[in-house]
Amino acid sequence: MKKEKKWKKITSWILQGALAGLFAMAALPKLTGDPMALAMVGKLGLGDWAAYAIGLVELAAAVLLLVPRWALVGALLGAGTLAGAILSHLTVLGISLGEEDGGSMFMMAVGGLLMALVIAWFRRDPLRLLFSGEEVPGT
Repeated sequence: MKKEKKWKKITSWILQGALAGLFAMAALPKLTGDPMALAMVGKLGLGDWAAYAIGLVELAAAVLLLVPRWALVGALLGAGTLAGAILSHLTVLGISLGEEDGGSMFMMAVGGLLMALVIAWFRRDPLRLLFSGEEVPGT
């Protein structure tokens, strides 16, 4: 294995673990019906069902990021979720959600999006094969 390829693989796994942890931590309050999480989603004009749905998507992204064959899908799903979170902060919620938050949730979303995009870039080979028309190895 080339040094560059090994470095990318190790970096990707570190980022995947960190991002999976971030998604799992974000999903838990939504899936357990935490009043603060439900209120935050409620500010977006969505019902409680949306908090549970977002929590399920976050949990799915966390799991997919930890399965090598599905890491790209997890990264793309996560990137979309985080882009939605960032848009929500910029348009409805505000950067800071109060004195205790100080913008930390917004910054985690931005950092998470950057991690997801780096992971997707490192794990892009399946997409390249899909669009090139080459046969996927092992099929």
